[in-house]
Amino acid sequence: MRLRLPTILLTSLLSQAPAALADTDEDVDYLLNHVSESGCTFIRNGVRHESVAAAEHLRTKYEQDKRHIDSAEAFIDRVASASSLSGQPYVVSCGGQTQTSRDWLNEALVTYQVNRSKSPDFPD
Repeated sequence: MRLRLPTILLTSLLSQAPAALADTDEDVDYLLNHVSESGCTFIRNGVRHESVAAAEHLRTKYEQDKRHIDSAEAFIDRVASASSLSGQPYVVSCGGQTQTSRDWLNEALVTYQVNRSKSPDFPD
């Protein structure tokens, strides 16, 4: 009997893992599309990049590091906030405002998640 409880708990946790990964992928896909479609300029290591190129760069980094990312917040922190080579923060210039990509993406993520939770199609 002692082995049943850990087995049941492990089975329960593993059955939830695909849902959590699906949520992460959905959120990250949203963020990558948001970057691509923003029309903003992304500054990486002092070089300006168009939004589509920036999104592709982030998508490549995400695919390389995906096994270490378990949430959209982790994606922002590990992949989309700074250069992994120089450590310099990524900067977004959009609509006359400049801010770090961390702040810009966190704001976009919160807005997306709030709107998604208000949707009648959003599962409880």
